[in-house]
Amino acid sequence: MLGPQASSPARLPPRTARAHGRRGRLRSQHHVHNSSGAPLKGSKEGALVNKPIVLYDGVCGLCNRLVQFLLKRDKHDRLLFASLQSDFASQVLTRHGIDPKDLDTVHVVENYDQSDESVLDRSDAILRAGKELGGIWAEVADLGAKVPPDIRDRVYRFVAKNRYYMFGKHQTCMLPEPEHRAKFLDME
Repeated sequence: MLGPQASSPARLPPRTARAHGRRGRLRSQHHVHNSSGAPLKGSKEGALVNKPIVLYDGVCGLCNRLVQFLLKRDKHDRLLFASLQSDFASQVLTRHGIDPKDLDTVHVVENYDQSDESVLDRSDAILRAGKELGGIWAEVADLGAKVPPDIRDRVYRFVAKNRYYMFGKHQTCMLPEPEHRAKFLDME
C-alpha cells in the first residue's frame, strides 16, 4: 500500500550547459540529484535516459491506480515515475513549454536528457506506457492507437475533468512500496 509523501522531492541542479532541443529551443543538460545533492539511482550514468518516465498527478486517485497498475505489470523494469507536483516534473515540463501547474494530464518523457527528448501527453502518454508493458498490453496499446487522436483525447479530457469526483483526491502524494522506490525519481 502507499503512504504519505516523501519530505523532499528530487531536485535538479542549476543549468550547467545548453544544447538545442528538438524544436530549436535551448534546453539544459543536467543530471538528476536528490535534495542532498547525491545522484539518484538510475540517473544518467545508469538507465534513466533509456526508460520512459511517467509524470502523473500524485494526489489523484485514478492516477495513483494507474501507477499501481503499471508497477504491477512492468515485469521488465522499463518505466520510471515522478509526480507532477515534484520539482523534477516541473523542470522537465517547463523546458518543453508545458505549464507544470496543469495537472489534467499524464505525461511520458521519452529520451530524457537527450537531444531528442520529447514529452507525450493525454492518450498518447497512456498508450506509450502500455506499450512498454509488452505482451497483451502492448497489443491493446497498438489497437488504441488506431482510434483517431481527437476521439481518444476527447474521452481522456472527459475522464480527466471528472477524475477527482469519480476516483477521489488524496491530501498528499503517495509513497510507493519499498521495492518500487528506486523507480520514482522524486523519492530520496
